[in-house]
Amino acid sequence: MRGGAEPAIGAGCSILMQNSEYYRREAAHARRLCAVVHQTDLIELLKRLAEDYDDIAEDLEAGLIEIRHAGRLPQSRHHR
Repeated sequence: MRGGAEPAIGAGCSILMQNSEYYRREAAHARRLCAVVHQTDLIELLKRLAEDYDDIAEDLEAGLIEIRHAGRLPQSRHHR
């Protein structure tokens, strides 16, 4: 993740979520990269990534995903 908190993945695969603006910015960044990349497969990957970021932002805005503060994430005994 660029410019954000590192993911905190534990036994339940919990990830520290950012706010919806973060995901909107990342989607826009992926779309800007499409304009300068010349590999078709990479362009398609970036487009899918942008759509995924938009989906996450929409879910956050609709309250379908809960944002948790890093200090409140459960700690895993298997955490490296």
